[in-house]
Amino acid sequence: MSDLFARVKRLQLKILTGELVVIARPADIRYFTNFVCLNPEEREAFFVVSKQSAVLLYPSFSPVTKLKKISYHAGYWPSDLKNVAKKVIENEKIETCLIDAGSLFVTEYQALGELNCKLGSLDQSLIWRLRAVKSEEEIELLTKAGQLTAQVMERVFEQLAVGVSELEVTKQVEILLRQLGGDSAAFPPVIAFGAHSALPHHQPTGMKLKREMPVLIDIGVKFQGYCGDMTRTKWFGNKPRQKFLEIEQLVKQAYQAALTAVCGGQADRVDLAARQMIDQAGFGEHFIHTTGHGVGLEIHEQPSLYFKQPAQLPVDAVITIEPGVYFENDWGYRYENMVVVENGGGRELTS
Repeated sequence: MSDLFARVKRLQLKILTGELVVIARPADIRYFTNFVCLNPEEREAFFVVSKQSAVLLYPSFSPVTKLKKISYHAGYWPSDLKNVAKKVIENEKIETCLIDAGSLFVTEYQALGELNCKLGSLDQSLIWRLRAVKSEEEIELLTKAGQLTAQVMERVFEQLAVGVSELEVTKQVEILLRQLGGDSAAFPPVIAFGAHSALPHHQPTGMKLKREMPVLIDIGVKFQGYCGDMTRTKWFGNKPRQKFLEIEQLVKQAYQAALTAVCGGQADRVDLAARQMIDQAGFGEHFIHTTGHGVGLEIHEQPSLYFKQPAQLPVDAVITIEPGVYFENDWGYRYENMVVVENGGGRELTS
């Protein structure tokens, strides 16, 4: 990443003199330093940032590309964190150490509590707002992730056959995405046949595909750390229900309304555009999730597209638009693309 130092600098401009920020979330650390944690479920690094300095704490047995303007400390135990923070606090007369308590282990919190400074709560939206605006390089990577996702989606639908199970299709997705050049799945694939399509986050089972049933597939390919996300719902067979065709048309119209609303610069208005169309058709109670979310190094990022959560939709943000209608224990329909926010509106990355 060619703009890593610029990212760190933008963060430092937000930090007040006398403040120290401790970053522990793996995706945030990667965003600022390009350090990739081998297992995001375990602690492998910290990024400690003040107005004047930035230090990455990392395991000595992990590869790291050292960058100018960032210091490096081989060690990431609570004692290492305490010693590095103590040094910065003394050298720069730090008064407040800002932490995201939800991302720290108890021993790490206790180690920081022993320092000669006040502990404060880090406003995570500070980092979210920085990450929401994608650089040109990030948009290129997300575009590639979206293209790969669309290619996998097309091939998976082409290969559907009577008798194949949801789990077998899941394996096909995982094989295809690697064959086409993806790193991994951006999230566990949602492969839903029949009534399972009524569950937005259905987990694949051994259910086998039969003729004349809906198939909902929600997949994403990760490329160089960046996530793709796309959903399609199709009728498997030649005799789709009339109601399926009607809901298909409605959801796609709601999608277009939301896409048009992207030019307004407000995330909540995008949701409202889709929600009002589905509500006016009499199916509002069956639209059971938000219209979309930000996407980047993580599959779910800010902003959230929901009318009850007003938020800015900045130019160069990458979001999903994914309206859906679901009939419990019967079937559901969702349509989703990735969209980059531009001055003139939204541009699709996965259509």
